[in-house]
Amino acid sequence: MVDFETFLVSLEENHDMSLTLSYDVAIREKQSEKVAEALKYNRRLKELHINRSGIGDGGVLFLCEALKVNQTLTELSLRNNSIRCLGASYLSEALQANKTLVSLDLGGNFVGDEGIHHISSALKENVCLSSLSLRSNHIGNLGAGYLARALELNSGLEVLDMRSNNIYNLGTMTLIESLKSNSSLRELKLDQNPFDCVGISLLSDCLSVNKSLTKMSLVSCAIGESGAIHISDALAADSRLRSLNIACTNLGDIGVGRIGEGLKLNSSLEKLILDGNRVAD
Repeated sequence: MVDFETFLVSLEENHDMSLTLSYDVAIREKQSEKVAEALKYNRRLKELHINRSGIGDGGVLFLCEALKVNQTLTELSLRNNSIRCLGASYLSEALQANKTLVSLDLGGNFVGDEGIHHISSALKENVCLSSLSLRSNHIGNLGAGYLARALELNSGLEVLDMRSNNIYNLGTMTLIESLKSNSSLRELKLDQNPFDCVGISLLSDCLSVNKSLTKMSLVSCAIGESGAIHISDALAADSRLRSLNIACTNLGDIGVGRIGEGLKLNSSLEKLILDGNRVAD
């Protein structure tokens, strides 16, 4: 991590392949413009991390103009930067033009449902982006629906992080339905979303059809003993899951026992995390 002046010099002089601006270094609009201008002409940088710097939608506008012409950057992290719907619309335009970015982290912003509408439009066309984090972005059922329609058409995204949003059963249903036809997604993170065992049953049905998902995380979701039955059925159907994290999901002894029954018929799972489920010794 570096201060802003060092960061800007490195960007302008093509010194580094990876740059991370120190946390809480505020970037004002004029500074964002300087960063973007340097990024347009940088031919070495692969990874750029500007987190918790308060660049907002105005700063994102400048960065997105640079992304439209930059041909080297593959990873961009803009976590906790007060990016809202307008910033998401700028990012959508950039993603439709950019052909090198493979990882985008927008965690901890305020994109919301309408912002996801813009990003989803880009995902229908962009086949380069393979990892997208939308963690903690105030996304609800409507946003999940927009994203679902994009996933039906997208063939490039492999990792999707939707942790800590506001997706209930209805949003889970639309998202999961899209995965029945999607063949590119490898990892899905839905931790800390408020769907219950109904949503879990939909996930179970999806896993019996989807053949690309190999890693799933449902930490702190309301699975419980009832949801454990559906997880068990999915495992027994021997989906291609190799890693499953269901920590802190109120399974209890009975739920864990049901998971164990499903594992007896499963030959693919390599890693199962059950921490925080209050299982008796």
